[in-house]
Formats: sequence, C-alpha cells, structure tokens
Amino acid sequence: MTGDTASLSSAAVRDRRGLHDTASLVLAPWPGLTGAAVALLLAPQSGQGTRSLINQRIRDGVDRGRKARERIARKGREVLEGASNYLGKQQKDLEQRHDRLVSVEAGRQPEDKPGL
Repeated sequence: MTGDTASLSSAAVRDRRGLHDTASLVLAPWPGLTGAAVALLLAPQSGQGTRSLINQRIRDGVDRGRKARERIARKGREVLEGASNYLGKQQKDLEQRHDRLVSVEAGRQPEDKPGL
C-alpha cells in the first residue's frame, strides 16, 4: 500500500466514524424529545404554557437538525475534495508511467527486431 493509499484508507475510516457519530447525534435527541413532549402534555400546566414549551422544543430541535445537516454537508465536501485530490494524483502518476512506457517501447522497436 502506498503512502497516499494508506492516508486515504485511514481518512476513509475516520470519515465513516465521523458520519456514524453525526448520525448518532442526529438520532439521539428523538427519544428524549418524545419523552419530554409526553411529560409536558401530562404535566399540570395551562394549555398556553404547554404549547409554548412544545414550540420552544421544536425550534431547538430544528436548530440542532440544521446544524447537523451543515456539519454533514461540510464533511461530505471535505471527503469529496480529498478523494478528488487523491484521484488526480493517481491519474497524473498513471499518465507519467504510460509516457515512460511508450518512450521505452518506441526506443526498443527498431533495435529489437531480428533480421533487419
């Protein structure tokens, strides 16, 4: 494995772990929010107070979701950029190898033909 491949592999592992962590962060609040909503509905408060608390919790959840979406999008762009850079380097390396092979083959053809 080359250094570039090793760094890409470790980056991919970190990226997958980061996406898993982000997914956990996105999903983790839902049971708590559901429990809080049920508790609010069953708690002895005025209807206006309960609605106000529910609306605040919803706004908080939307804000957390927006921040998580932005983190996921930013991470996706970073992964895409890293993969693009890696593939660009690999393409350049393959083109250089191809050019060297073509020049070696071009140099061998007249000399290597027996009987001429």
